[in-house]
Amino acid sequence: IQPGQAAARTERAAARTTLNLQPVPDLTGELVFQVRSGGQLYIYDLARGTLAGLTTGADPALSPDGRTVVFWRADGGSHSLYLIDSDGGNERRILTRSEAMRSPAWSPDGSRIVFSHISGQRKCRDVGYNICMPDVFPYNLMFPLKVADAWGLARVGREGGNYQDIAAVPDAISPDWSDRGILYGGT
Repeated sequence: IQPGQAAARTERAAARTTLNLQPVPDLTGELVFQVRSGGQLYIYDLARGTLAGLTTGADPALSPDGRTVVFWRADGGSHSLYLIDSDGGNERRILTRSEAMRSPAWSPDGSRIVFSHISGQRKCRDVGYNICMPDVFPYNLMFPLKVADAWGLARVGREGGNYQDIAAVPDAISPDWSDRGILYGGT
């Protein structure tokens, strides 16, 4: 175990502390959230008023049946999707990629997970005022080249198999899944 890994394991174990807070009247269900990207992930039971630490990571999403949380974590030079049971046990890595990934979301039946990931690079000519023109003549003669990450969408099965890139508009981010399809932001 590397020194950084030992500290991360200690931080994740400390996160499993449960606090009793005030219940929220007339609300049921659970809410998962993060303190900061890569920081503590928590689950809050609205009816009971209990807050329990789960682990560390980012962008947690609760499965439709409420039993599992999906999230991502940077592990050295790679990024991984993880699942953890909503009681804080059985943490497992389901997918590792070299590029960054963000915003995992469950399919309505809980069998698949969609997420954003870096899918390549986008090159354009920066004309100022947050406007970028294609990297072609005449812009390539007048304006500096700007290279940025291009984001796309992908999906995997609940346990990480059946990876598939999804056709989307450029810079697809923040996907969510409904019974009518996948919704996301993009340019």
